[in-house]
Amino acid sequence: AYDLMPDKPLRYRGSATKALRKAKKPHPCSMHNRFVQGCSEVKVFAGSANPELAKEVAEGLGTQVGKSSVARFADGEVSVKIDESVRGKDVYIVQPTSPPVNEHLMELLLMVSALRHASAKRVSIIVPYFGYMRSLSQSVISRDHEDWNYARSNLAAKDVAHMMEVAGAQRVVAVDMYPVGQGMAEGFFDRAPIEQISSSDAIIDDLVDKLELSSRGFGDGDLVVVAPHASCLAKAKQFRNELVNR
Repeated sequence: AYDLMPDKPLRYRGSATKALRKAKKPHPCSMHNRFVQGCSEVKVFAGSANPELAKEVAEGLGTQVGKSSVARFADGEVSVKIDESVRGKDVYIVQPTSPPVNEHLMELLLMVSALRHASAKRVSIIVPYFGYMRSLSQSVISRDHEDWNYARSNLAAKDVAHMMEVAGAQRVVAVDMYPVGQGMAEGFFDRAPIEQISSSDAIIDDLVDKLELSSRGFGDGDLVVVAPHASCLAKAKQFRNELVNR
């Protein structure tokens, strides 16, 4: 055994050994370089937008949704409280900014701030629906129609991303950020890395099975996928090709 404290009396050396034994163990996921099911260092929290989705995510990770409360003051202001310790934990918040957008966005920002002040090691946000992207697409449409007023419109999605970073979000996960395929979403965040997940990867196999598309033998023009917006045209073409080729 090594003498950890050679200059100290013998009675102090035992306390140093006990301190080393009680030292915090490394993160299990870091030790194995992959996610470990049921890791106690990972916490999942949910806002009021979609608690059912957060529960499914937590069950998939082998854990439970963390305890938190969202309330309203008499004047309508949002109040967020974290009801358990998150010190040194890797925390994920599941909160889409779906309608009512402003309410859910403010909940998300306040929850990120509360977790940061509660000494969470890292706060990552999962935003299946990233609001305030429509103003960007409207500016693109106006530019295509030679309406030069688009230069004086606001870039709301960039402002929302900046608010998320200021609140303390260190990583962002979004699904099919709109408009897709244009590389704009990555430029909204200055510090926090963003990971975009494609919904087609999760639902195409399910659609093929339920609609029995593989047994129908579609030819060119037999299967039509409608794009809800001009900026989604490339995504719709990709979605159709993947459906036909399955």
